[in-house]
Amino acid sequence: MKNLTRVLDISLQHSEDIVDENKYQFDIVLSGVGISIIDDIPQEISYITLENINLKMIKYTSDKQSMELTIRNCQIDNQLWHTSEPILLSSVRRKPENFLTLSTVHSMEGNILHIHLISVLIRETNIKTDLPTLISFANFYDSIKSNVFDNSQNFTASDILSFEIETSDEKGMIYASTISINAIKLCIDYNSHETLDWDHIKKNTSASTIARTASKIQGLTNITGAPISFERIILEHIFSSQSDIINRITGRYFDELRSQLINFVFSAEMIGNPIGFANDLSNTAADYFDPDVGIVITPEDIILGTWDITRKSLFTGVFGSASKITGGLGNGISLLSFDDDYTQRRMTNKNKRAGNIFEGVGYGIAELSVGVFDGVKGIVEQPIRGAVEDGAEGLLQGIGRGLLGAVVKPTVGVFDLASRATEGLQNTTDVFSVNSKITRKRMPRHFPPSRILEPYSQKHAIGQHLFHSIGDGQFRNVAYFDHINELRHGNHVFFATTVIVYTDNSLNIIWEVQYDELVGVEIQKNGKYRVLLITHELQYPMNIKCKSKSQAEFIQYTIENIWDAWKTTDLLL
Repeated sequence: MKNLTRVLDISLQHSEDIVDENKYQFDIVLSGVGISIIDDIPQEISYITLENINLKMIKYTSDKQSMELTIRNCQIDNQLWHTSEPILLSSVRRKPENFLTLSTVHSMEGNILHIHLISVLIRETNIKTDLPTLISFANFYDSIKSNVFDNSQNFTASDILSFEIETSDEKGMIYASTISINAIKLCIDYNSHETLDWDHIKKNTSASTIARTASKIQGLTNITGAPISFERIILEHIFSSQSDIINRITGRYFDELRSQLINFVFSAEMIGNPIGFANDLSNTAADYFDPDVGIVITPEDIILGTWDITRKSLFTGVFGSASKITGGLGNGISLLSFDDDYTQRRMTNKNKRAGNIFEGVGYGIAELSVGVFDGVKGIVEQPIRGAVEDGAEGLLQGIGRGLLGAVVKPTVGVFDLASRATEGLQNTTDVFSVNSKITRKRMPRHFPPSRILEPYSQKHAIGQHLFHSIGDGQFRNVAYFDHINELRHGNHVFFATTVIVYTDNSLNIIWEVQYDELVGVEIQKNGKYRVLLITHELQYPMNIKCKSKSQAEFIQYTIENIWDAWKTTDLLL
């Protein structure tokens, strides 16, 4: 009868004769904590924010100890620059009030840890991710594993979880009177409209396994709002090891997860995400129903509830499903073009979300135009490319690909237009939703070209974001160094490791100069100060309009320093 526990309570004293007073108590209250996760590149891959943390610990005269931890809110930001999902984890703003409530009461009885109570309550949580994010976390895990464990051993994720809790003698035994973990609800989104840089994925690693699996079905596997629910767990009167108790709980969760894998299928965009539609409607009803007291409605709630039901049934449901179905069909048909460049460009463009109906129609028309243009261009381009690469056989294959693309690409463009228009219409109504307004707590950390970890700089983080946004991501792979945004007329100047970019207040490029084109940097005062950049190619120098002499001197100093480093070392390249 393994792990069977019988309980016999014998009391020789009346409970009123036992006085359990506080021996000491301390409270820790923190308004917030931020944790930055940085990999070995280095780059910041995520930023964890915990808000309104309260920790209360009490030591009683009977040697009992209690602990209560509450965290009002938790958010994990995806800090990868080009991610399609900037918020990795966020909590749904419904009851309970706290994201996490953890309560424990325990005492030592001889060599046995007696857990009188463990109670865990976690608020419903949204998880949104994409393929590059999974690859980055897999690389991070592989890096930790190689540094912590012996490389000659094959460890799994469960080995890391149990690394510090394995016990081999009685001192590790635990008697748990009650362990209660309330029901946990997750809502999972996955975006596969991303391309992978295989040069940065090592072979025979967790990252390569994920990449190979995902690449086989890339573009067809977008998941939206897949609901995963774990039932409440109550364990009573257990006498076992710490690792055994953890294995029981995690085993239960894995069994429940396996039984709900079908939810991912019915949350796929290609079939319109029917389970997400039903889940939205049920959550709307839950907002106005308390299981303890029944329906809770005020006159204001009637108006808001009617709008919520209309929004989620008509706009989110009908138009959202239409957007997902047409987008999914476009994804599938686009693979028939057999044009990898076209497919990758299309996936990158799909990462831009249409925030309203006007953006949706605009993006849709642009994607239809691209489809028509690429289709016509491919009739000429594909045969030439095939002939250059594979001769006569390549020429014939290129003619086939060109003719096929002339039909497939405009057809995909029509589906994209329909998908974008309905996506924009859906998101026009979502701007009134509380949870749709969640943004990153802070911009991704900037690393200097030397890749040395420095204190977080909001100025450089914002500057890096602006620089990578110029020209629809024209400089996304160029390392940002510094910028000034208080020039005359509100213009900006950005200093990168290979280029200087001068823009107007709307980040439209006025001019750009590569360091290999530069001959000299001078300050000119002709009524007002200017910094002149003299180049090999241009007859007239490029100029930066400054507000003051000190600003002009700082710009000249910065450009000359970066230019000298560029000439003398490959550190910045």
